[in-house]
Amino acid sequence: MNDILLLTHAGFASALWEIAVHIYGSPPEGVSLLEISSDSDIEQIRCRLGEKIRSMEPGKGLLILNDVYGATPANLLQEWLAAECVMAITGLNLPMFMRVLSRRNLPLAEMAQAGLAGAVAGIFLVGANIPARK
Repeated sequence: MNDILLLTHAGFASALWEIAVHIYGSPPEGVSLLEISSDSDIEQIRCRLGEKIRSMEPGKGLLILNDVYGATPANLLQEWLAAECVMAITGLNLPMFMRVLSRRNLPLAEMAQAGLAGAVAGIFLVGANIPARK
């Protein structure tokens, strides 16, 4: 089963984690959080990220879910994406997180694709004058 790392700005990963615990009734296994605030020690965060990746069990994958491409959290993961057991998705939302939680047994690339599909499927333009999604 693959692991998931929520690598976000401060507060976002924690909020998603709390929602997952609420939905599942207990903390999902294999999920880690790394949050970055304006006063975070970036080198310390970089080291923690490296430790997480280096400690992966053989045969396991790590899917990193990130909130915003181009921001500090996303910039920290760039050096690890060459690792065969690591993939990342930016644009994290709750539907993406729920989808990957339920697909952790898939091969890493399929799990990532399921996360992308979940993210998009969970986005709607809502209003009285909006045509129905087909």
